Amino acid sequence: MPATANELGVRNAYDPVQNIRGGTAYLRQLLDRFGGDEALALAAYNAGAGAVSRYGDAIPPYRETRQYVERIRSRSSLYTGGAVPIYKWTETVDGREVERYSNVKPKTANYRVVQRPRAITMPAADDEGTK
Repeated sequence: MPATANELGVRNAYDPVQNIRGGTAYLRQLLDRFGGDEALALAAYNAGAGAVSRYGDAIPPYRETRQYVERIRSRSSLYTGGAVPIYKWTETVDGREVERYSNVKPKTANYRVVQRPRAITMPAADDEGTK
């Protein structure tokens, strides 16, 4: 939107540097506004923050917005069905125990999963159309 772009310092939307800087700054603002909830921030990026707020800080029932959120989130390995968990284990380094974390399963048998990926949950879309 032109007003948002102007507010973010984007004078030429066709300049890739300005466009990417503006888009990422806007996404950061939306993440802050919606408490770090990536699905809501993406929905607001697509449909507008006002639409997300009007639906009680939930993803609006717009088909286009729901598809957008699903499409973007599905491209992130953290949110796909085959998402990778975070493993934690301890190694002895110079005689002391050091905690290690990785998304790659360690070779040692003494590890535990400390974070599982969050599932994408959205209420069913209605037939309200797009925006």
